[in-house]
Amino acid sequence: MIAILLRAGVALADPSWVELMPLVEAGDRAVVVVRVLDSPTDQAPMVHMKVGPDSFELACTDDGSFPDPAPDDGVFHCARLMEPAIITAGEWSARFSVRGGNGEDQYLGELRYPGEGGFHYATVTLGKSEAASASRFDLSPKATDLPEAAKVAEPTPPPEADGTPPAPPEPPPSPAGPAAPDSSAAAGSLGSTLAWAALAGCVGWALGRRRRPDSGVEGGAVLAVGPIDGAGPSPPTPALVAATDPSSTALVAIGALTASRRVVVVGDPPDAMEASGHDVVVVNDPDVNAVEAVVRRMINDGGVPPVVVVLGSRALIDTSGASSDPRMDLLRGLPESVWTLLIDESDSVAPADVAGWSHDPQAGWSRI
Repeated sequence: MIAILLRAGVALADPSWVELMPLVEAGDRAVVVVRVLDSPTDQAPMVHMKVGPDSFELACTDDGSFPDPAPDDGVFHCARLMEPAIITAGEWSARFSVRGGNGEDQYLGELRYPGEGGFHYATVTLGKSEAASASRFDLSPKATDLPEAAKVAEPTPPPEADGTPPAPPEPPPSPAGPAAPDSSAAAGSLGSTLAWAALAGCVGWALGRRRRPDSGVEGGAVLAVGPIDGAGPSPPTPALVAATDPSSTALVAIGALTASRRVVVVGDPPDAMEASGHDVVVVNDPDVNAVEAVVRRMINDGGVPPVVVVLGSRALIDTSGASSDPRMDLLRGLPESVWTLLIDESDSVAPADVAGWSHDPQAGWSRI
C-alpha cells in the first residue's frame, strides 16, 4: 500500500517518470547516474561520457532536481538513459571526462558495468581519476528538501506508546454477544496508517517534482508539429532534405518551424533568417557535445521542446576524431522529444533510420 502511494505521488508530480521507473526497476532500461565531487561550486560541470563509439554530454546540477538529492551541497549529479541495446551487449565500459578551462578534456576515470538494466552508478572526482567508483550511492531526497507536509506528517503512535498507563482491561464479554472492538487501539492503528500514507504520498510527490520529463512543459501537452510548408517532413522520424538550394530550403523550414517550436540552428545560417514565432538559437560551438548541451538546457527550462536544424554535412565536428558522421552521433545523443532536420546538397543520401526528402523552390517537397 505504501509503495502504491509513493508511486502515486510521483505520478502526480511527473507522469513521464512514473512510466519510466517500472522499466528501469524491472531491468528493461538502464540509467547511468553520475556524482561529481570536488567541482567548483560556481560552475556546473559538463561531464563527457563515452560508451564505445557513442559520446554523450551530461549537464550536472546541484539544484535538487533529479538525480541531485539535495540542492547547494557542493555535490553535482547528472543522469543518462541508455539505449535498450546496451542491456544485451554484455559487459560494457564508460569513459568519463570533463572539459577544463583550456577547452581540453580532463580524464576522470573509466568504469565497467554488467550488461543489464536498472541503475548504474559513477562517482568521479575532479583531479583524482583513480578515485572513480561504480559503487551505489543514495539518491533519495534529503529530509530538509522535502515538502513541508512531508516534514510534519510523522506517524502518530498508539496511545499506549506515549508513556501513559494503559486503560484498565475490559471485563470479559458476556456469552450473549461478541466482544466490543477496542476503539482506542483501532484509532491508534488508523492514525498511524494514515500518517504513513500521507508521508509516502508527500515523498512520492517530492521525488516526482525533481524528475522532469524531457518533453518540456509541466502540467500541459505541446501541440504536434505539422508537415513543413504543408507538404514537407514532420516529426518524429529525423529527416534529411536533399535541396537544390539549401539556403532557400533552410529559410522555408526555419520560418515554418518557429510558429510552433524553438529552433536550434547548427551551421552557417542563411541570410535574412528571422524568427516568425518562437526563438531561433544559432549554436556557436559546432562540437556535437556542445550542441547537445545547448539543447538539454533548453529542454530543462520549461519551454516548448526545440527542433534542431543542421545545415550541411560539415556543420558538426567531433573533437575526439572518432566519428565518421557527427550528425549521426547527435541524433543518437538527443532525447526522443527533440526532432532533427538535416538540410544538405541535392546529391545527399539519407542514412539508415532517417527519412529522405528532396526540396526545390519551384517543384516543392517530395519523398526520396
